[in-house]
Amino acid sequence: MEGQEISTGYTPRKWQKTVHYLSEKYRFVVANVHRRGGKTVLSINDQADHLLRSERRQPQGVYIAPTYGQAKRVAWDYYKQFTNMIPGVQYK
Repeated sequence: MEGQEISTGYTPRKWQKTVHYLSEKYRFVVANVHRRGGKTVLSINDQADHLLRSERRQPQGVYIAPTYGQAKRVAWDYYKQFTNMIPGVQYK
């Protein structure tokens, strides 16, 4: 996928742009943001970006929540929404 431009339809807010910038420099970034502030959307899109830019042959990512059900309720629909136009993406 080198050189191919892919748009997920995600437009980061000002504070999200800052987190994206910092995540390129640091391994961990902490964002103290209110409920419904966009933390999950930020993390999913940041992870997708890192995976797409990875030089590994088949990069894999993970989203972690206290329970499987919670992770599925909170993030799964966002994952599908923001990654469905990426060529070769498979959902399991």
